[in-house]
Amino acid sequence: MGSVKVSEVEIKIRPMTLAEVKKGSENVKEAVKTLEETGPKSYLNFKNLKKSLDIIGAVGDIVGGIQKFQPDPENPLLQSLQTLEDRVQQLEKNMTASFNEMKSFISKIKFYVKVVTPTSVLTKAMRDCLTNPGQEAVENFKRFHEDFSPIGLIYTILSYLEQGAGNPIRVALEANNQETFEKWEELIGRILKHLMVLEAFYTGICGSDSLQVIEAASEVFGTLYALKKELRLDESWYEISRYLEDFVDTHKHLSHGQKADDLKTKLESYGTSDAYYIIVSDESPDKDHLVINEYSKDQVIQQNRDGICIIIYRSLLANSANLEDIEQMKRDVREYKKDHSDPSKLKFNNAGFSMLIGGLNEQIRSANCPRREYGPGWWTIDWDFGGSIKQKLIAGFK
Repeated sequence: MGSVKVSEVEIKIRPMTLAEVKKGSENVKEAVKTLEETGPKSYLNFKNLKKSLDIIGAVGDIVGGIQKFQPDPENPLLQSLQTLEDRVQQLEKNMTASFNEMKSFISKIKFYVKVVTPTSVLTKAMRDCLTNPGQEAVENFKRFHEDFSPIGLIYTILSYLEQGAGNPIRVALEANNQETFEKWEELIGRILKHLMVLEAFYTGICGSDSLQVIEAASEVFGTLYALKKELRLDESWYEISRYLEDFVDTHKHLSHGQKADDLKTKLESYGTSDAYYIIVSDESPDKDHLVINEYSKDQVIQQNRDGICIIIYRSLLANSANLEDIEQMKRDVREYKKDHSDPSKLKFNNAGFSMLIGGLNEQIRSANCPRREYGPGWWTIDWDFGGSIKQKLIAGFK
């Protein structure tokens, strides 16, 4: 499209109002902040992912309607768009750098031609929308999106990971090498984040929803996680258990809430697709205060020391499961509030863990569950479940 500058784009429709310019500028600044706060493995700790992508979508909505105002080089919205374009360009550079580092491992497959090149082409079209806003740039982006759909590219990545001998990670891993796997995770994480941003921008232009791209990316995350388990490269659960051995002794000065917050930060530092519930409380004297139902011994760690109880539950599937299955478990938990049956028989479909807790100064946190604000399951308010005190019911997805 040449080197036409934002200030030179001639648009003859009514100008945006000051309120529209201010709101638009705020949306773009939020989008810039979203990109700045995410690292190469950001798919693991991308808080409120849907909300973040909707911010990018809001920018697409602004750019899609750019004919509403006359460009002005001093316009704060246009200045913000230029800043966002710089961040998107940096995303592309990071992705390319990760790929270049992995070139020696993937010379026999067409990963670059099938995935990286189309992503770069679509990125350039998006950047053109930000630096040269107008309907020509928008229509050009739409055409490239039709040829290189981010969701389609995500499923191309998935198809590579599901292949047998052609799986690029298997090709690279002649031996179980965690460092090589983590480099692949970083590359795929960068590409997926990039594709989600591109699709969110498109959904903003077209007025559609970003949920589908999140679901597609989640399938890739789930496949990566399963492969990591299969290759026995995930040592995080053992490390977490070992870390807890001295945690109470080294954190005695903290409140239950502060302990829970520290554990949340620690858990989100691991390169894993597991999602977690963290419960820190006083030790329980009886089942009227605490009842735990473990469905799998390998998914729950409980430590009681010096009057403090710490429970960590890890969900293996919450970050890759169908969201509707998790929502259904949430509904089941909420309905169970009204059922005063034997709490020791707590069972929920698709749950890997459930518990009742109350009167123990309990603090509950979730970690590494970007798709759900309340973590990999659900918990209730204090409720009368038939014991001597009211309790919270917590259930974690399997």
